[in-house]
Amino acid sequence: MARSVRMKVRIFGCHKRGRIMNLRFPGNENTFWRLTFDTSAMNARVIDDGIYDSRYFNTPSLYTGKRYEHPLPRDLRLVLDEDEGELEDQLANMLGWVIFSDRLISHLWPLIHDSVQVFPAPIFDPLTQKEVHGYQILNVIKVVDCIDVEYSVPQTDTDGRRRGFIEYCVDPGKAAGAHMFKYMDPPDHVDSGVTCSNFLAKHLAGRGFTGLAFLRCRERISR
Repeated sequence: MARSVRMKVRIFGCHKRGRIMNLRFPGNENTFWRLTFDTSAMNARVIDDGIYDSRYFNTPSLYTGKRYEHPLPRDLRLVLDEDEGELEDQLANMLGWVIFSDRLISHLWPLIHDSVQVFPAPIFDPLTQKEVHGYQILNVIKVVDCIDVEYSVPQTDTDGRRRGFIEYCVDPGKAAGAHMFKYMDPPDHVDSGVTCSNFLAKHLAGRGFTGLAFLRCRERISR
């Protein structure tokens, strides 16, 4: 039986600081951004379902920061929602995957080529039953041990142990030259999210790419 990972992405509201079309990115080399989805376009189509049948593959295979050494399952199908809407350059999904258009990847490639693996995204439209071409899945494999715990806001469980961060601060010295990466959550956990440099964010601003939003990371306070 095929394994179905159900998801519905219908988040109302907007990351107003992060809309890629409007943001001027007033940061500097010490500024970093967490990549997320632009939820302001209510007519944007999203990945509604991920179906596959494999004992060797699961969704974390492409978001744990580790290189995936096998082909994707032949029966993997990413199914769009049934709404008639627009396809954006980043497709929202609940798999935890980064799914970019070919044109977006081509624009970013000089900055990210040594930080990601790229796999064809087998996307299907349930309205037409046809495959949708022009998208790739990015497996971000660059992991940087760069969190400044002192300036980050920890998330703790009931017994007081830290379980990640509500907000995090990147040490710019440790992340120098890294434009798209996952951070190491001390001592040995890799965060599933994706962090980008200010340089990469500025490289996107005003280029007309859609579906992208950025949330500004915490920064050190000057003493």
